[in-house]
Amino acid sequence: MKPALTLFLFFYTLTTSAATFTVTSNGDSGPGTLREAILQAAASSAAGPNLIVFDIADQSQAGRTITIQSPLPALSSNLTIDGTTQPGLAFGISNARVAITNPYGTLDIRYFDMLSVNNVGIFGLWLRGVAAGDAFRFRQSSNLQFGAAGKGNLINGFSVGFHCDLISNTDAASTNINVQGNIMGTDPTGMTANFSTFNRADFYFINVANLQIGGLNPGEGNLMVESVSPMNYSWTRIDNFGYLHIEGNIQGTDVTGNTRLCPNHQNFQIDGYNTGSGSVTGSSDLSIDIVNNVSVSGYSFYMINSPFKIQGNHIGVGADNSTNLLSVPGSGTLFLLNFEFCTGGLIGGTNPGDKNYIGYNQKGVYEFWCSNITISRNSFLCNIVGIEFNWMVLNRPAPFVNISLLTTGTVGGTALPNSVIELFYDDECPGCEGKIYIGTTTADNNGNWSYSVIATGAIVATATDTYGATSAFSQATINTNSLVVKNASCGQANGSVKNIQVTSGTEWYWKDAQGNVVANSKDLINVGPGTYTFVTSTLPVRPIPFPISACRLLIQAQLQLPNPVAGRTTVHCSIQDHSAAPLFIPG
Repeated sequence: MKPALTLFLFFYTLTTSAATFTVTSNGDSGPGTLREAILQAAASSAAGPNLIVFDIADQSQAGRTITIQSPLPALSSNLTIDGTTQPGLAFGISNARVAITNPYGTLDIRYFDMLSVNNVGIFGLWLRGVAAGDAFRFRQSSNLQFGAAGKGNLINGFSVGFHCDLISNTDAASTNINVQGNIMGTDPTGMTANFSTFNRADFYFINVANLQIGGLNPGEGNLMVESVSPMNYSWTRIDNFGYLHIEGNIQGTDVTGNTRLCPNHQNFQIDGYNTGSGSVTGSSDLSIDIVNNVSVSGYSFYMINSPFKIQGNHIGVGADNSTNLLSVPGSGTLFLLNFEFCTGGLIGGTNPGDKNYIGYNQKGVYEFWCSNITISRNSFLCNIVGIEFNWMVLNRPAPFVNISLLTTGTVGGTALPNSVIELFYDDECPGCEGKIYIGTTTADNNGNWSYSVIATGAIVATATDTYGATSAFSQATINTNSLVVKNASCGQANGSVKNIQVTSGTEWYWKDAQGNVVANSKDLINVGPGTYTFVTSTLPVRPIPFPISACRLLIQAQLQLPNPVAGRTTVHCSIQDHSAAPLFIPG
């Protein structure tokens, strides 16, 4: 969203009625100070925008640091404060050149207040809060630009970085808010962070319409590391709130996107509004795009009425497509993408750049009472559960997919009629989910489908119904109702276990007690006495043990059914040789 910044620069160069105020002192108040320049801009009669620039003689870091003893005056409309105009080296990787801080005795101090103002831009400042309140607070304001590519701010040590509040639910919304190119919660290098640099929360917004956080052009994304929550966004009435774009940002890691810095991983919380008129989804319109971000925390949507788009992100996964960003201990959410009472949207897409990497959490995607969420061609890795939904759509069956056909060169199964089937190679972790996209096919009018592939690993599938709702990944199950066991005799290798029935498993093998693979088929034949384990690729379900003797099948009444564990489904069979034991025949 560069138009606001472009407008400011246009006025700087072409509008003769603009007033410029120069900060020459790092003092708290008096002539030449920032405080005095803000007051002069508010009192200016210039018709054009006012500009505050900096020319402090002492170019050392201490010389360019302003320590405020009390809150700065509220900002007026048509004002730009540009710290990049200060001579001297930039602080770290930012282009910020003027620092503002507060003494410890002014806890919870708010730095910049914007109340019912328009056309304000703030660039190139290092805001070093010492247990401070808000870096920026605004209400009923519009056309606010905080940072830009090459002109970002450094913001650390605050309770909230950006805060929009209200007095009454009838307050006018703040509109056209752009936050771009800033570094929040780290040191100036963007490589380290601690509790003196963290902001507790990056964004706390109520009733903000047309909000842009980051951007897709170089330098527009923000780096943000917080101690608790990246964002809480909500609205309080039925208005159309335009758009919310979260694009090109790095959240929770250093500037590389591969090393986690935040101690917790709470979701970006995006809450809609419901009038209570009977619809289970939200009542207000908001177009949401979450594109090309790296995020430790993930995103949670509640009561969202409009379709959303989530594409090209790394969620729980580093920018290198593999690093586990959730391996560091800390509290956090169970879900990387959480949707409750939402109409629908798109996660991923058909273009290679649309793929999201979603990994290393308890659940990748969770849906509750949502309808048409399409999940397409993403890479899920090492979640306990990849996709889970609580289907509450009335008068419609839930989407599903089974794999029931596996031959050399072909995989097939069943789904709802005319569903779009996507096939994936499973990841290497215990819970099965689609990591590598293979291809797409479509079920026929009877729900049957097939796909030609020479499989090189375990395969899982999803199905998207004709309304656009995507199923969970196919789950392998084992049925032992028709199990046939032939016991070994006299120590010979003539025992077997046959007729295990597998649904949606596409890779299986038998192991002996030492863990050696002894067969790659569902039937185990020509084996001697011992304990053997059948394994098939699956989501977590319960393993079922079957003790077997050399003389008889011992399917005991007290079969143990252990609690579900993350892993591959197993069946344990013991074949023992008792041929040398004395045979007792009762008289």
